[in-house]
Amino acid sequence: MAKKPLTFIYWVVIIGSFFLANFAAQHVWPLWTITLAGAVSLGAVVAYILTMQSE
Repeated sequence: MAKKPLTFIYWVVIIGSFFLANFAAQHVWPLWTITLAGAVSLGAVVAYILTMQSE
């Protein structure tokens, strides 16, 4: 039952971090902001996968 809200939160974080990385790349922000957004996205993907596997 608790997986549905977690799944929604993970997808929001994944999509948000992708948009942030894209925005940062287009507006010539420092490289560390793009790297940080990518790391957050990767972390959310791994957390999503681990949550889906733990049934």
